[in-house]
Amino acid sequence: MEKYKNLFDTMDLGVVYRDNKGKIIEANKAAEKILGMTKGQMSALDSISKEWNFIDEDGTIVPGNMHPAILALASGKKVKNTVMGIYNPKLNQQRWININSVPEFIKDSKKPYRVYSTFQDITARKKFEEQLKLTLFGINHSQISIFQVDDNGNIYYTNDQACISLGYTCEEFSKLKIWDIDINLDPEKWLKHRKNTKNHVNTTIETNHRRKDGTEFPVEVTINFVEYQKKKISFSFAKDITNRKMAEKALQNQMKEYQSLSEDYMLQNKELIGSLERINKINNELEDAKMKAEESDRLKTSFLANMSHEIRTPMNGIMGFSELLRNPDISSHDTQRFVDVIQQSGERMLNIINDLIDISKIEAGQMELRPEKTNVNHLLDDLYTFFKPDTSSKKLEFILNTKSSAKGTIISTDKTKLTQILSNLIKNAIKYTNEGKISYGYSIKDSILEFYVKDTGIGIEHELQDKVFERFRQADLSATRPYDGTGLGLSISKSFVEMLGGKIWLESAPETGSTFYFSLPFNKAKIKSGNTVSEEFSEAANMQKITILIAEDDETSLFLLKELFKKSGLRSLHAKNGKQAIEIIKKNPGIDLVLMDIKMPGLNGFDATRKIKQIKPQLPIIAQTAFASHLDKQKSMEAGCDDYISKPINKDDLMEMIRKHIQNTQS
Repeated sequence: MEKYKNLFDTMDLGVVYRDNKGKIIEANKAAEKILGMTKGQMSALDSISKEWNFIDEDGTIVPGNMHPAILALASGKKVKNTVMGIYNPKLNQQRWININSVPEFIKDSKKPYRVYSTFQDITARKKFEEQLKLTLFGINHSQISIFQVDDNGNIYYTNDQACISLGYTCEEFSKLKIWDIDINLDPEKWLKHRKNTKNHVNTTIETNHRRKDGTEFPVEVTINFVEYQKKKISFSFAKDITNRKMAEKALQNQMKEYQSLSEDYMLQNKELIGSLERINKINNELEDAKMKAEESDRLKTSFLANMSHEIRTPMNGIMGFSELLRNPDISSHDTQRFVDVIQQSGERMLNIINDLIDISKIEAGQMELRPEKTNVNHLLDDLYTFFKPDTSSKKLEFILNTKSSAKGTIISTDKTKLTQILSNLIKNAIKYTNEGKISYGYSIKDSILEFYVKDTGIGIEHELQDKVFERFRQADLSATRPYDGTGLGLSISKSFVEMLGGKIWLESAPETGSTFYFSLPFNKAKIKSGNTVSEEFSEAANMQKITILIAEDDETSLFLLKELFKKSGLRSLHAKNGKQAIEIIKKNPGIDLVLMDIKMPGLNGFDATRKIKQIKPQLPIIAQTAFASHLDKQKSMEAGCDDYISKPINKDDLMEMIRKHIQNTQS
């Protein structure tokens, strides 16, 4: 008996039993805790009713002596699983309880002589149910459509917003597949999509949904994959982005309107606008690449975010100062300042584009080596002259060390790539060094040339030193990084070094500086005797007697070349296409050189060159094109061109090329 007494006192279920007059005979500790009264205080049923008010499930407060469940208890009736709230005004306590009551009758008696009642505290469960109801209310009243979809594409749950957006009832949804509402899905695509969703845990895409009435609208869908009770489920959250798409379209229309309003200025600055259009195209391509990279590669995502910054910064300078130039009251001093800023921004943009082209060729395996005789000392001297103004402006000591003969070391290598490697390393040294010095040079070790660039700059953390040569990687990818750049220079340099048969490495310490080394095979070049192109041609040749035919259909490029030749004392003629160029050459035997654009309407530059060479085989023809592919250069040479230059054209390079070919024809 003692065992049952202990069980009675220690159980969590509150138990009370009373006689047929309502007097409490026994109550366990759980009942005292649930009812907030001692056994002595609950001497009778009506004492409980006086202490507590009772609450129906609909929230109505009813005095204890009037509540149906209490009246049933008082009359000795059976009560089964009745849920009600109890509220004690004195204690300011509210609880929810589940009541069961069983009367015990004496044989052949209709009135019970004893009633057993149990009280279970379900307050926590009641609160959870309320929270669950509130959560379901929020889900059903959300502005986002929610779908639960299994591996087979069956839709087995939707919220109210999904029904409103698509015009189906919940029952109709249960008979649909996910590809019945998503126009970009079918069973095969769904299986592939499900596999990708599992691998990425969650993903966000843009697609189109089809309503019950057949109309379509754009949505942004975020899909989460979960496994619940061995069932594989996708939760899809679809947001109607019609307004956003309309806003984007309106913005595009505004941009077109703005371009139309700027037409007068564009005619005078067509080359600049053409560059901006190419930049916008590249920017759009980078944005597309960024979206793809977000799904597969976190590192490329960071790179593209940085690239967007790098492109927009010079664009801001170009577009902003171009707009200022439209002011008719601008002074000549300010005009020159603004033009300088535009030119600097354009050069920075060109460097970015060149980096992107180089890294694209490297990744595609299309970068080729073009070895030539190279005087290493001369190359290093040229770099010293080129970078000296930059180091002087930062008050840095700039030192060139060469340990070879005065004439320099002559090797056979790709001179352009060697120059770019050293330029990238020197530019980085200047960028990251605020005080002290920068030195560079080379030494010969056995059959190896070992180059170095050393600075006293900020240095590189040890854990980042192996990563700085990775593609699309910078030591600092944060939005607050103080240095600009694409983060491709070292990656390109590493690829070029390895293509040339060498290796690259570094030594660095934070706040101390960095030294970058790279090695190349010492491939001695065969030195041929003979005369070189005269460096005094510019003085010996009478430039005013030289006539150049410009075959160019782009008005801005033509305007630039005419101005350049006018200032250099050269005379020029103009042809808008290949056919016109041939006719002009037939009528003007005094033409000394042709500058031939490759891409022209009608007869292109390749075909025009072949026909001109049939007429005048000795007439020099220089191909010019906005394409920078080595294949274009090869095709130009095969067509009969004597030389090749890519846009944007460097004035000094073009003039040197003209001097060389004019001298050859006059010698």
